Amino acid sequence: MVNKNQSKRSAGRKKLLLGILERHRTLQCKIWRELERNLERRGFTDEIPRIGQLLTADLELKRAIYVSHRLGDEFLKTLSPKQREVMRWCLRGLRRKAIAEHTGIRLRTVDTHLERARHKCGAHSNEEFTREVPLLN
Repeated sequence: MVNKNQSKRSAGRKKLLLGILERHRTLQCKIWRELERNLERRGFTDEIPRIGQLLTADLELKRAIYVSHRLGDEFLKTLSPKQREVMRWCLRGLRRKAIAEHTGIRLRTVDTHLERARHKCGAHSNEEFTREVPLLN
């Protein structure tokens, strides 16, 4: 019975989350259209792609700041010292092989540490991981 209740609760939470995300996307599209109209009205048609890039970069930075605050110390406390060290080298841009050489551990161990750190953070790939925790290094 517990599994059915948890399953129903999980399905309900997923449906609620999808609804929130859809409303957010709709609102974001309206904002972009309004911005585009305002820029066109004022004669900035040629600059629209560049302004869009800047706004996207700004949104990504704000998202990264929010996520790093959300994760913060709580996330770092869940990592082992070696996971933390490997994660920091990864966030600084080192490749897995270079991390293995630098830390003196096997490549497979580096992969394991990164995989576990990603799992604790909720990221599914290295790219997502580096987006999720850029300000914790």
